[in-house]
Amino acid sequence: MNPLYSLKNITLKYPLVGEHSDNQFVLALDNLSLDIYENECLAIMGGNGSGKSSLAKLLAGLAGDFSGELHYRGTLIRDYNRDIFSDVAMILQEPQNQILMPTVREEIAFPLENRRLPPDTIALKVEKAARQFRLDKLLDKKTDRLSGGQITALALATALATEPKIVILDEPDSHLDNESRATLLDFISGQRGKITIVLISQFPETAADADRCLILESGRRLFLGSAGRLFGDSELKKKSRLFPVIPTKRTGGDAHAIEKTPVSNAEPILQLKDVSFSYDKNNPLLKNIDLEIYPNEKIGMFGVSGSGKSTLALIMAGLLKPDRGWVLAKNIPISDMSTKQLRMLVAVSMQFPERAFVGHTVAEDIAFGPINLGYDNIENLVNRNIERFGLTGLADRHPFTLSGGQKRRAALAGITAMGTDIVIFDEPTAAMDPQTSADFIDELITDNEHTFIIISHDRLLLNTVCNRLIELKDGHIYKCDTN
Repeated sequence: MNPLYSLKNITLKYPLVGEHSDNQFVLALDNLSLDIYENECLAIMGGNGSGKSSLAKLLAGLAGDFSGELHYRGTLIRDYNRDIFSDVAMILQEPQNQILMPTVREEIAFPLENRRLPPDTIALKVEKAARQFRLDKLLDKKTDRLSGGQITALALATALATEPKIVILDEPDSHLDNESRATLLDFISGQRGKITIVLISQFPETAADADRCLILESGRRLFLGSAGRLFGDSELKKKSRLFPVIPTKRTGGDAHAIEKTPVSNAEPILQLKDVSFSYDKNNPLLKNIDLEIYPNEKIGMFGVSGSGKSTLALIMAGLLKPDRGWVLAKNIPISDMSTKQLRMLVAVSMQFPERAFVGHTVAEDIAFGPINLGYDNIENLVNRNIERFGLTGLADRHPFTLSGGQKRRAALAGITAMGTDIVIFDEPTAAMDPQTSADFIDELITDNEHTFIIISHDRLLLNTVCNRLIELKDGHIYKCDTN
């Protein structure tokens, strides 16, 4: 069988951007050879920065200069450009960067209009794609008002509406809720053997049904073979960092034990009283939210995409003002606090961390918050958090040159360096490789000095770390249970 793609000794480098980076490069792919066959499902896995996204972009015609030979449909590519791969649909690791149109309907229709399909056909395809990814009630919603999960679902719907024969999915499950993830897996299952699917994922269970699995390490091929071989090789599983031992919650006499319930005589560190909010006055997002959070609690928050989790986080951090109600921190309305007072009390990591980067290097970005808060020992704070989040060797890199998982870690390092009493993490483990995620979980478990509010679709993370779980549904706190 002739391969659809044939890569021979491909080396791909990116120029390094940042301090002391003249004439330096990041080696993304290192002498990689690989064949991909028509109508197969190939899962690509590997640690953060291993070259997965670089390989995906190469296959879609979006990479920079490379050496080696790339054959596509039996032809050696000499003038590499995106037009050659126009029949390839790709979902980027950061899907918000590929949303172009103002509404959901217009976004899904955009590639169909470019193909000059009849308006009636476009309308039918838009409705079908939107319905498949539970966007049919959001067709007229502004794309800049979508949640992270809804943005990912929209990118999937837009790409798949064109019925492509080759689909490259770069961590499409990172921001999806359980229902949307099930929809994605159903699509992959239904299309196996009919189209070519290249699936990048940090979830081994997502890759379990692929025809073949490729594991990359430092841009090289660590493994290529069936999922059965991979899952049955204990030494390879250990070496790949994809199957870590998840830390368990400390209990009993352990010095880091998590309190199962708030101390009865403690004052809340954060209170929400009758909080309501809407982006659209005719469609309130949050309704009459009442919540008390106590010192050193670890609160887990979950709900379907678009349920208001990220919006509630921004309200708790004082970055959005509620339409009605009050938010109090240490019994003081946050509306009465100065910006500096509030920033010294509560910090929030964004769902898409690159939106918050301000430094020209990772080290500068981590230092930004502590410097503006007037802290001493900035260098020690930066170095401690670089080590804590596994960023050694990346301190002088520009944040935008990092992989998705590395960006996530850099953003978390910048937030924790601020040393606030309350830290809000919005999907902190999205795009992290499994071992890095396990290390982060261990950090959260052993930290008994801060109050954490963790928003995530990762129920393993929430169940392992948190002492209370809160479910948002239809604008209300639907459940608030001790874990």
